[in-house]
Amino acid sequence: MIAPIFPLFSVIFLLNSRYSFFSPFLNVVRITRVYNFSGNVILNLFFLNGKVIETFFWLFFLIYMVKALIRTFIAVELDPSFREKILHIQERFSDFDLKFVNPEIVHITLKFIGDIEESMVKPLAEALDSLTCEPFEAQIEGIGVFPKPSNPKVLWLGATGNFETLHDDVETALKPFKFKEDGRAFTAHATLARVKFLNKDQKNAFADALKELKDTKIGSMQVNKVLLKKSTLTPEGPIYEVLHTVYLD
Repeated sequence: MIAPIFPLFSVIFLLNSRYSFFSPFLNVVRITRVYNFSGNVILNLFFLNGKVIETFFWLFFLIYMVKALIRTFIAVELDPSFREKILHIQERFSDFDLKFVNPEIVHITLKFIGDIEESMVKPLAEALDSLTCEPFEAQIEGIGVFPKPSNPKVLWLGATGNFETLHDDVETALKPFKFKEDGRAFTAHATLARVKFLNKDQKNAFADALKELKDTKIGSMQVNKVLLKKSTLTPEGPIYEVLHTVYLD
């Protein structure tokens, strides 16, 4: 993006940093710096005195930034053969006000990264290629909720296996990027639905359904790859795209 730069006012600004008698002229210039995620200045902007010009610039700049950033996370995909069983579980909770995740995209998140510049995808992929965790067998079983049964917000499918080691391996690989670390202990799970609202009676019925299904066994799967994925949010739900695949060996 090319910033609107006005040489004359740039000179006035630079001279003003040395000669105070130019200060009266500064009311015709607004100087704004734009930083990237590393804290480096990427744009020095000089605006003529006028809120309309500045407002239009920031409107277009924000649109540009939204398009330039991509929402990313690192995950393990579930075996496609589990989808029918997942659908049956979701159907058991269909009487409640929940927002269900499409069974085709249900996954185990190892690390949610969030919005990043597209230029970071390559270095992230290279960092993830350093993972040392070996392939392992996982059991997909058990139904639970976060944060607690009396106040359910997220309905999840449990997973056991060497996920904690794999999660720690991912965190170690990403340390140089200084992403925000998880604020709580990692629990391997796959989100099935998010609770919108439950009244008191519905909470009791929901708890009964949980007790009935808490020991549900879906099956076993081999965890032999980790995916760096892009998420595009739409009114119909998120659309996922694989940006990089890391094969464990």
